[in-house]
Amino acid sequence: MQIFLKTFFVIVLFYVPIIHAGGESENLESEFAKCGEFTSYSEIEFCFSQTYSQSDKFLNREYSQLIQYLDGLENKIHKKRLVNTQRTWIKFRDSDCKFYSDGQAVRLNKCLSERTIQRLKELESFNVNYAMGCNGCPW
Repeated sequence: MQIFLKTFFVIVLFYVPIIHAGGESENLESEFAKCGEFTSYSEIEFCFSQTYSQSDKFLNREYSQLIQYLDGLENKIHKKRLVNTQRTWIKFRDSDCKFYSDGQAVRLNKCLSERTIQRLKELESFNVNYAMGCNGCPW
């Protein structure tokens, strides 16, 4: 019985993250929506700040997974394109959100959260395609 339980826990620990991987953007969208339910400016700002922090963390994880996959390919041009695209996207996001926020911290964090969650969804989609044999990948 103990061997069965140990095996069961190992399987659960190994497979649950794989099953859940790629769904962070949906959870973050829910958290993002909840930020508007707060009544004080400081609570709203803190909520968007936390949402941005979490979305950036998950975005970096998805990006790293994609880079690892592209490292395994013979043709390194795709990795180079992804790196260049991500750098350009970060510059755009930051610049666009500075314009949008007009110096207001709550608007800046809202914009950063929203844009980062959107990009996270894109990278999650690429990673899911790779896990399934890369059907419909852009290359």
